[in-house]
Amino acid sequence: MVQRCIMIFPKFQNNNLIEEIRKQHDPLYQLVDPHVTLVFPFHSDFSKDQLREHIVSALKDINTFYLKIYGVSGGSGGYLFLNVIEGKDELSEIHNRLYTGMLEQYKPDFLYNTDYIPHMTIGRIADKEELERLIEHYKTMNETFEELIKEISVEIIGDDEESIIEMTIEIN
Repeated sequence: MVQRCIMIFPKFQNNNLIEEIRKQHDPLYQLVDPHVTLVFPFHSDFSKDQLREHIVSALKDINTFYLKIYGVSGGSGGYLFLNVIEGKDELSEIHNRLYTGMLEQYKPDFLYNTDYIPHMTIGRIADKEELERLIEHYKTMNETFEELIKEISVEIIGDDEESIIEMTIEIN
């Protein structure tokens, strides 16, 4: 079985700022580039072609869209997030479409009890007080991260948690 994840890897002009924060707070910093997760990690025996066919079909009338990220928040599990402020509807629509058909069985249980909230993880902090301190600290960051999204990617999560891009699919 292969463990995969489906994501968007934005290439913001000011990506270096995200990387500086991730280097300090994200244990996956060296393993995966900054991303927005659309389909959470899942194990399957699907072939690359089967998965590509499903994704292309799910995205058939999805157009390129503008992604804008600004502001910091925290999530359960000690996560530090950058917030999506433009492109939320498109990301949610893609997320919902991908979790149909062959991928429906891989939808995590928590998504049946809460809405998908598009975000970019920039850290994972075990100590709740430290997480709150960092949220307050990064609230002063006035950077906006913007890009036209033209593709999504499927990664294979390697044995050492490294990201191996299996395929990239263009959005119309």
